[in-house]
Amino acid sequence: MKPLTSSRTRHRRSRPSIVLLLAFLAWPHVGFSQVAQITGRVTDATEAVTPDATIIVTNEQTGIATHATTNNAGY
Repeated sequence: MKPLTSSRTRHRRSRPSIVLLLAFLAWPHVGFSQVAQITGRVTDATEAVTPDATIIVTNEQTGIATHATTNNAGY
C-alpha cells in the first residue's frame, strides 16, 4: 500500500529545487564570464624593440581602459 502524502508535503520537497533553478537563471553571467588576452611585441618603424612603451586598451562597450607598459624586450 502507498503511503499517503499531502499536496503540502509534495510542494515542500520541490521548493528547494525551484529556488535553485531560479537562482541559476537569475545570474547567467556568472557561468559565462569572458576572458581575453592580447599578446604581441611593440616595435618602431625600423623593427627595433620599444621598451617602456605605454599601451592602453579600451573596451568600447564599457569604456573601461587597461594600461600596461612594455619591458626591455618590447613585451
